[in-house]
Amino acid sequence: MADWNIKKPEGVCSICGREFETDEEFYAGLVDGQEGFERIDTCIGCWQEKKPRTFYFWKTKMPQPEEKGKQKFLNDETMLEFLEKLEQSEEPEKINFRFVLMLVLVRKRILRYKDTFSRDGKDYWRLKITGQDKMVEVLDPHIGEEQIEKLSENIGDIMLLEDE
Repeated sequence: MADWNIKKPEGVCSICGREFETDEEFYAGLVDGQEGFERIDTCIGCWQEKKPRTFYFWKTKMPQPEEKGKQKFLNDETMLEFLEKLEQSEEPEKINFRFVLMLVLVRKRILRYKDTFSRDGKDYWRLKITGQDKMVEVLDPHIGEEQIEKLSENIGDIMLLEDE
């Protein structure tokens, strides 16, 4: 498994290098890098002119100085959308990433474990989305605790998840 080195948001546009103002909206996105996902942050102007090819993106804003470290850049709905977007991927790194993202959503009580089943010789977790009738199936790649820990750190870096 690749040991992704995903940078944390730096408060500057990845394209023009301009620093974001407080409360300024910008786009954050994930691009496919040589060793997995890489996060980019792009000001609205650069996004409109040079929209980078992203695997997934979301619109957010630069927090007030007193809010830094408290704000979640991705809400629960956006994280669920990202989980769905990863469903079609067959790349081992993205399958692993999706599994750990699912674990984060279980921890946040957004998903609830229902059962495990096998299909085509592979194990899957079936989960219910809290407050909805919709179910989600996630392939279990049978990764170890060390890999889960590394990927959890990367998910936190990408999405600025709080330690709850």
